Amino acid sequence: MRVSVLLLCVSLCGCDPASVDDAGAPLDGGLDASSVTDGGSTDAGPPGADAGSGDAGSVDAGSVDAGSVDAGSAPRYSGTVSLGHNVDTHSLSGLFTESIPVERLLEGALSPLCTTIVESGGCRVFECPSASGFEPAGTLTASVNGTDVETATPGTENLYLATGSGRVFVAGDTVRFTSTGDVVPAFDVTVTAPATGTASVPSTISRTAPLTVTWSTATAPDRIQFVLSSPARVLACIVDGAGGSLTVDTTALGALAPTATGGFAMSAFNLTPVTVGDWDLLATASEALGTGAVTIE
Repeated sequence: MRVSVLLLCVSLCGCDPASVDDAGAPLDGGLDASSVTDGGSTDAGPPGADAGSGDAGSVDAGSVDAGSVDAGSAPRYSGTVSLGHNVDTHSLSGLFTESIPVERLLEGALSPLCTTIVESGGCRVFECPSASGFEPAGTLTASVNGTDVETATPGTENLYLATGSGRVFVAGDTVRFTSTGDVVPAFDVTVTAPATGTASVPSTISRTAPLTVTWSTATAPDRIQFVLSSPARVLACIVDGAGGSLTVDTTALGALAPTATGGFAMSAFNLTPVTVGDWDLLATASEALGTGAVTIE
């Protein structure tokens, strides 16, 4: 399930891949073409993009709908690109697919074959088989306040992932993503970097009692992502960043498998949606608030 958490966490929130292993999540092996899987999540009301409001290369901040994606006008194709921090490392990641509309990506279903086991209390528990069929977007470049900080090219199955040491932005910085284009047209989109913060998650989690996790940031982010892994299944939640706490009910927790060791990851992120031709894309900048091993009983 390590790749499940990795793909979900990295693609939407830019978590450092090393943090997934550090979290103690069970390992299914490396990120190779035959084993990429993912978990899922429910967004508690993400901003969205009207298919007619974005231009071919950039997003007008004034045209972004602060409510939700208009499923009736959303393009067929979608993708995510992210620059994220985990302690003293950074990562640039991206994935683009012709088989999932953007509203499904926003829910965390990064494979069209993902199955929702339970949806309850703003969270989802997913099972996903191996996924493939991602598309290239050329070379991705991330810059901060006009200075390039990381570049990524298509890897296995056209997934993008480049990591480096050091932190590359602070709260309020302008993070810009550009691509040279390929199957996915060239794009140019910016997002504001979030503030750092901390998370509090119990080390032992019961599947028969509600779980409350909390976070604190200097400035509220657009969203908080919380991911909890157990063998074969992932629980994921995306909620408004201003809340400060999230309670996961027993319906969702009960769908996880009991295991001696699971793993969690929590991130704060800001996001900008943009439509480029027939593609709905979501750009995010994130800060990891916490990762670690947990016991699920």
